[in-house]
Amino acid sequence: MKVIYLLLVSILVLNFWKVIAELRRRDKVWTPQLLGNSLFEAGFTPEQFSLRLLTHAWFPGTPRAFGKLPEPLFDVVCQIFAVMTKRRQLLAVARKRSEL
Repeated sequence: MKVIYLLLVSILVLNFWKVIAELRRRDKVWTPQLLGNSLFEAGFTPEQFSLRLLTHAWFPGTPRAFGKLPEPLFDVVCQIFAVMTKRRQLLAVARKRSEL
């Protein structure tokens, strides 16, 4: 008997303050509800996946600062920049175990 593990990790960029404008220009805008429903329709149960909102975005000087700043300070700068620019990300982690 073979055991197969599936791990899906996805990070999607969200801009909640633009959702209404985006709905007028696109067919789909990713929201936590839409991604959760999509994972459920793909066969994952709610116990097999987690969704989390992240407030973290790279700032314009990231290529120069990355590796030079201590990691905790770099993360704080990224979080401040994300709050200032209203940028959010949606982290989805789904795990599934199947036996063949």
